[in-house]
Amino acid sequence: MATEGRKLIFCIDTSSIIEARSVRYPVPVFPSLWEKIEKAISQANIISPEIVRDELKRNDPACYTWAKNQSGLFIPPDDALIKGVQAVLKSHRKLVDENLSYDQADPYVISLAQLRECTVVTEEKPGPSKRKDKIPDVCKSLGVRVTTFIGMVEEFGWRF
Repeated sequence: MATEGRKLIFCIDTSSIIEARSVRYPVPVFPSLWEKIEKAISQANIISPEIVRDELKRNDPACYTWAKNQSGLFIPPDDALIKGVQAVLKSHRKLVDENLSYDQADPYVISLAQLRECTVVTEEKPGPSKRKDKIPDVCKSLGVRVTTFIGMVEEFGWRF
């Protein structure tokens, strides 16, 4: 539930948007959930770095179409965000796959959450991996709160 006097703000990762909208909570079955999500976006309670929009475009065109129409969801990069991304990557190099030719959203999501002092929302599971650092593990090491999509819904106190 909301902390007294503190505005709940969540920085949502690509994985949570895709998993929630396309798999677990599709709009035709959960229309009131998505109405609440859209209202929270319009009130700046749910944000995401602009790069998440690019990942959605590559990975889930239907989510991309929805998300690009959510005014205020995507925060463009500025100098502070870029410096934050560089700091995150300096301490957690395996957060991204250096073999990919495009930027990846994970360090942007974490950095934006640090800058805005908000909670990261991701469906990634913590745990060791030789291939990649996981968002929950990086958040824990940096002191950034992290939750899942359903955890965010619970913190908002929404009931259906």
